[in-house]
Parts: sequence; structure tokens; C-alpha cells
Amino acid sequence: MFVRPDQYQSVVATVVAEEPRLDVAVAFWGEGADVHIHPEISKPIRMIVNLRSGGTNPWMIKGLLKRAKKNPHIEIQQCDCLHAKVIVGEANLVLGSANLSRNGLGLEGQELAHWLEAGIHTTTTDEVRAAQQWFEQLWTSAETRVITDDDLKAAIVAYNRNRNARPDYSPKGPFTFAKYLPHELEVRDAYALIYNSRPCEEADEAGDRYH
Repeated sequence: MFVRPDQYQSVVATVVAEEPRLDVAVAFWGEGADVHIHPEISKPIRMIVNLRSGGTNPWMIKGLLKRAKKNPHIEIQQCDCLHAKVIVGEANLVLGSANLSRNGLGLEGQELAHWLEAGIHTTTTDEVRAAQQWFEQLWTSAETRVITDDDLKAAIVAYNRNRNARPDYSPKGPFTFAKYLPHELEVRDAYALIYNSRPCEEADEAGDRYH
């Protein structure tokens, strides 16, 4: 089944709810992605993420690791070269262009409205089994490893750098704050100098009317 952009989130939510266990290899994770992909704390799940490139929210991963310490059925590792977006269970496979709440450009939350995602959902046994085997090979490969405190510190630096350099999708033209919403300026090196010498004529008239 081809998954259109308007279907992607609901298809993933259905698969997450149906599957008794999940293997998830998705490169970039954003705030809230942990709840989206693992709403049921008792469900076994293995996750592989990409921390080094700066596309993943490190504080969200830190929260997942804290949950994993208390729940051994929650496992999470990292792979520096991961760019795949694969969610596979015992009978379902979803793969496509969408990361979990963000993408590699440093976007998150409402900023993702600029991006159209698509994918494939299949329950074909051979395809699901092939994805399971691929995940297992990646999980045990030399390219996949545990996440250390130093990894998280480095990920914070990379994440902040990526956020600051994310694309500007505001309307073109002279600068005005009216072009931006607060989340579009978050973490950016954005500065504003506001000054005047005296109120303009319209401001004087408005002041007179007020008084």
C-alpha cells in the first residue's frame, strides 16, 4: 500500500498499536517522537538512531535512555551512517521518507509543515521478513553501538548547530517580525535593533487621542 502524506501518521499509529513488539531504525528523532512510536511502556522495542549528524533531538534520546534503564525490554543504539526510515514488527512494515517528528535539516514541530512525506506499508510476509533480517544485521553490526554520555554531549553540540542553520522559509522581502512565528526564530542567531529618535506624526496623534 502506498502511503500518502496525509495518511503517513495514521498508518504508523495503527502499526504501532497493532504490533506486540517493534524494531525501529529511523535516522532522525524529534521532540515527542518517543511517545508517538512507543506509547505503551510495556511493549518490547528496539531502536536505532543517528545522533552524530545533528538531526536528532538529544534530550528526547536522553529521556528514552532513562526509560530503558528501568525497562530492559526498551533498547536503543546509534549508527552514525543511518539514513533509513524503517518500522517493522511481526506482521507489518512501514518504510519511506519520513523521520520521526523531524528531518535531517534540523526542522521540528510546526516547521515540518513545509515537507511532504510518503512511504509504503506492507504486510507481505517475504517483505516483512526481509526487513526483520536487515534490522537484525544492522543491530548486531560493528556500525551500531551503545550511546554514551559523551555521545549525548556531542549530539547536543551538533543539534544546536543544525537548528541554527536550518532553512528559512519565511516570505521573501524586507525584514519584519510579522514574517515569523516564534518557533521559526528558536535557537537561531537572530538579533534585532529597535530604535527611534522621536514619535512620528501618527504616533503623536494616537497619543493625543489616548490621553
